[in-house]
Amino acid sequence: MLSTLLITNAVALEALPIFIDKIVPSWAAILISAVGVVIVAEIIPMSVCTGPKKLSIASFAAPFIRYLMMALCCLAYPTGKALDYFLGGH
Repeated sequence: MLSTLLITNAVALEALPIFIDKIVPSWAAILISAVGVVIVAEIIPMSVCTGPKKLSIASFAAPFIRYLMMALCCLAYPTGKALDYFLGGH
């Protein structure tokens, strides 16, 4: 699951400036994507998902995460196994 989330996070973070670049100048795309990623992908999820409703949020997101795991299994499974091999299972 961790490798699936890391892969989708990396794809989203790399694609965001590319799409924004078509709307605004390049320097603004980098600035907007950096600030947006920090706020939307880091600060808000950390503040929301560490509160008292964290288990209900996780159960709500579980079907979507399972879909991502099935969609990316050809890439995420070997990546996870390689990480386990090189870094250890624990």
